[in-house]
Order: sequence, then C-alpha cells, then structure tokens
Amino acid sequence: MTTPPLQPPHDAVPALVIGQGMTLLGVLRGLGEMSIPCYATAAAGDSARWSRWYRRYPGPLAWDSPDRLAEDLARSPLDAAVLIPCSDSSAVAAASLPDDLRIRFRTSCSSAEVQAVLADKLRFARVLQRLEIPHPETLEITSRSVIEDMSDEDVARFFLKPQDSESFSQRYGIKACLLEGKEHALHKHDWLDGDGQGLVLQEFIHGPADCHFFVDGFVDRHGRVRARFARQRIRMHPVSLGNSTCLVSVPVSEVPDACESLDRLLADLGFRGIFSAEFKRDPRDGVCKLLEVNARPWWYVGFARTCGINVASMAYQDALDRDVPEVTDYPVGRWCVNQRTDLKASLRELREGKLDGRKLITAWSRGVKPVFAWNDPGPWACEAARLVPKAFHILVPGRKR
Repeated sequence: MTTPPLQPPHDAVPALVIGQGMTLLGVLRGLGEMSIPCYATAAAGDSARWSRWYRRYPGPLAWDSPDRLAEDLARSPLDAAVLIPCSDSSAVAAASLPDDLRIRFRTSCSSAEVQAVLADKLRFARVLQRLEIPHPETLEITSRSVIEDMSDEDVARFFLKPQDSESFSQRYGIKACLLEGKEHALHKHDWLDGDGQGLVLQEFIHGPADCHFFVDGFVDRHGRVRARFARQRIRMHPVSLGNSTCLVSVPVSEVPDACESLDRLLADLGFRGIFSAEFKRDPRDGVCKLLEVNARPWWYVGFARTCGINVASMAYQDALDRDVPEVTDYPVGRWCVNQRTDLKASLRELREGKLDGRKLITAWSRGVKPVFAWNDPGPWACEAARLVPKAFHILVPGRKR
C-alpha cells in the first residue's frame, strides 16, 4: 500500500461498536487487528459474537432513539470510548448526543441533520436534484391521487420505495415493492400508507447486476477524502431488488462520473465519516446514477479492509482528533463472495446459462469471504453450522425444506 497501517497507542481508548451481523464483524476485525479493544452488543445467534475480538458490552445499550442511547451511555461503566454506529438509526442517535456525552463518547460522523437527509429518500432526492447530480427520477406521494392520475405506462416505470429504508426493511423484510400495474400500485400504497409508511415512487433503472457500482471510503474532520474504494456487483439476490452476493474490486478510474458526483454531494453536505454510495450505470445513456449513500459501515466493510481500506480504523483515529493518512491504492480484480446468499444466486444463473462455471469456481475458491478468516475462525464455524444444512436442501432435489 502507499501508506503504512495506523498504529494505536498501547493505552488505546476502547471502541464501542453499535451493530450486528457482517457489518459488526467487519468493524470488529478492522479495529481488533489494530489492537484496539472493542465492545459490542449482539443477539445470541449473531456469529459476530464468536469473533476473537468481540467483548460483550457490560450494560444495556439501546440505540433506537437518541434519548435512550443517551440514557444508557450516561450510566455506562466505560469512562470513555469511541462510538462506531453501524445503522442509520444508531448513527443519528450517536450524532444527537448531548455535549457532555460527546466528550466521553467520541465519534467521527456527520451531524444528525446530514444523517437524516441521507436516510430520507425524498429529502435525499431533492438534494441531488438541486446539485444536478444524476439520479433516478423520484416522485413524492402526497396522496393516493398521485398514482391514480398516472397512466399504466407511467406506473410501469417506477417502484414503491420507503422514505425510511431501515425501519421498512426491519418490518417487512424487503427493500421496496416492484409494481405490476396501476391497480397493484394502488393496493400496495393503501396497505403501506395505512401502516404509516412514508413512500416515494422511484424510477426503476433496468439492467443486470453488474451495472451496479459502489464507491466506499472515508472523509476526515477537515473535509478531506482519505480513501475511496470502488467495487462492482457481479451477482445479487433476490434478482431485482436484492443485495450483492458476489463483488469484485475495480479501480476508481472505472467510475469517474460516480466519484465526481459523490465528491460534490459530500462537500455540499459538509460530510464527515464513513460512507458507502451505490450507483447504477444506466444502459440507456451510460451514466452512473446515484441511488443512495450510507453514512456508516456497510455489509462488505470487511472486504474493503482486506483490500487495505480500513475505514473502521480511520473513523477511530479521526474521532480522537488524530491524523488519518490517505490511502490511494488497493488491489483490483479481487473477488468477494457471500456464500450464504450467493448459493441461490449462482445456481439460478447456472440454470439460465448466464454464468460460466469456471468463473464461479474462481470466485468461490479465491474470493474473500465476509465471515471466514484464518485468524478469526469462530464466526465461520457458527455460520457453517447453518450453511451446510441449507446447501444440502438446495442441492438435493426432493428434500423437504
């Protein structure tokens, strides 16, 4: 790499990581490998609890609201810590702490207002429109009549997207709703609106999984971008509105328009901290259009770390007002496979004749595994206990599931 790894002092302030699953695990490894003690709270079945760097936080820690997080931290047995939130709600809560707690529990993240803008899909779209950043057309649904006044052809161009993705996903287990026509759109709207969900109509940009690109990185307290890491989606599950299951690192020079758009947005917001931005290259005009920006660690933060982009360590150092060296180089062409979800995605593409078996073997054998690590085998042992029976049921026809 172009810069040496950051070295924490022997009397390192502990980190308090608020998260779960692969994201929590990736952050724990990024900090633990730097000898930074890490505390976290994870559910009993979370494989991150098996990490060698996981220490159970000695007390209650609610992060679903700023008030509850403040109450728990005020009674914390830790004298001081660096907070690293891994979800939208915990990032807003951490940014909203009162001044006395912000001194004890330092963070490297944007203001609560900036977090709210990025999390609210309608407010986010308005900012992109003001900055003339390419993005999918997004319409506010002020009432049912917005859909009623649209033609069937217009409705077919959109899908229903929640204004608050985190709460929507937690409640329904999906990211958004594809539409089969006006009547279907009205039915979905009535159901979700009656459930108190704020919704927008967002243009659906067609194209295969590998039209998706991500630019991840870190901005320090001085507003300087200290790292960028670009990756391309290869497979996803579910096929339309799913998550990445297989990725490959690509040079930032492959997505210059995406980087330019993102830099303008981050500068305009006065952004600070970890970011992960998703783009889709529109096959109609070849332009990378910005879909969303997460102001926190993401699922594949561990993949970036294995490529030399340790944003968790950067956030820790920046929170303590230390200099964060810039990282400008990383290996390209490195694969990452989430075996638990890529099994179904790859089998589907093999059946459809869209996947070369040799490429699949290469990705699975040589790729980074988000959970597996030779120096931290516990989480993989936990996951394997779930993956093997699941793979058996998928691969052996006629078995009951």
